[in-house]
Amino acid sequence: MTVPVVNGKVDLRNNSGSVDLIADVTGYYAATGSAFSAAGPVRLLDTRDGTGARAGAVGPGDVVHLQVTGTAGVPAQRVTAVVLNVTVTNPTEASHLIVHPHGIARPDVSNLNYTPGRPSPTSSSSPSRTAGSRSTTTPDPPT
Repeated sequence: MTVPVVNGKVDLRNNSGSVDLIADVTGYYAATGSAFSAAGPVRLLDTRDGTGARAGAVGPGDVVHLQVTGTAGVPAQRVTAVVLNVTVTNPTEASHLIVHPHGIARPDVSNLNYTPGRPSPTSSSSPSRTAGSRSTTTPDPPT
């Protein structure tokens, strides 16, 4: 998935239950000319072992603020978006994950839906608005 980068980060938010999150960067878009540059794949996040964030499952409504610039071949500045492969593992219930630019309002759509006991991968990319972060969020399930 392609995710816009704000202040060097992206956010990942789990909606309900608990999950482990894995994110690998595969490329980025630079501010000049919006040209794509391949990078990796390199693991930026694995909550099973503490890579990129604290170790441990991500609970309901929890957000992981992932630093994506200045690491794994992604420049520290002038990155507008990163391309990530995101995987949810060990989900305890059916839910969804939202990945979005750091510090902006959470969108009302999910990037990844999953069911209990089954790993669920996705690839996404998003543009970056300011230096190097991305947020992933999982919204509340529809009622």
